[in-house]
Amino acid sequence: MLDGAGASLSCEMMRSFLSQVYQPFARDTAFSPLHPVLRDFLIASLVCAAFVATMGLRLSSETGALVATLLFTVGAGVAGVVMLRTYPHRSLGLCNVITVFRLALTAVLASLLFSGAAVPEPVLWAAFAMAAFALILDGVDGAAARHARLTSGFGARFDMEVDTLFALVLALLAWKTGQAGLWVLALGLPRYLFVMAGTIWPRLTGDLPERMSRKVVCVIQVGTLVALLIPVLPLWLKTGAAGIAALALAWSFMQDIRHLLSRPE
Repeated sequence: MLDGAGASLSCEMMRSFLSQVYQPFARDTAFSPLHPVLRDFLIASLVCAAFVATMGLRLSSETGALVATLLFTVGAGVAGVVMLRTYPHRSLGLCNVITVFRLALTAVLASLLFSGAAVPEPVLWAAFAMAAFALILDGVDGAAARHARLTSGFGARFDMEVDTLFALVLALLAWKTGQAGLWVLALGLPRYLFVMAGTIWPRLTGDLPERMSRKVVCVIQVGTLVALLIPVLPLWLKTGAAGIAALALAWSFMQDIRHLLSRPE
């Protein structure tokens, strides 16, 4: 049995060991790897992972549930590592929990891409309801962050990456379920193509100023993709709405490209 001094020494050695293990990740961060922020993020991620697996099995197939759970786990894992390095606040906040849940909803929708059969209309309605809820939450997490004074570069980037994945999954789902043709990927791929272009032309990787029109176009883009999942809408209406959204999206990206290329090298 360890005495008080021995127990204290053992605890100190354990803290030193954990500090060394996590040291590569802990640089440039405002809190320890054992901080409650990471604990709360892990709890939220585990609860959402269980939600993804359960809903994936109910709505899709075992393969779909497995892929969706893996997608969520990878996304949450990457976010957790980046948060560990860059998150400046001492509280996780409801805002980031909402973004984690939005990632979970996106993963559940992705499970339908691997259903192995035609998606029944009731499941398509359920997908529309989840997508619409995720879209509403997209406006809530930012407001929650500002209200709690927990805005951060990490939160903004996490939100943007979830938005981008959400748009791609919606576009693929609209195509897979026959709600739109392959052209719908023009609404789901632009940002990924823009990032790939940045690896070829580094001038496209610069910072962009805040622009209200960009946010409006993003809402039009994602809102249109969500509406495409409504089974009862006629194809001509879906095609027309998607065409308008694609033109708005192309215009928005052209504004950003023009800004980046006009900067002095």
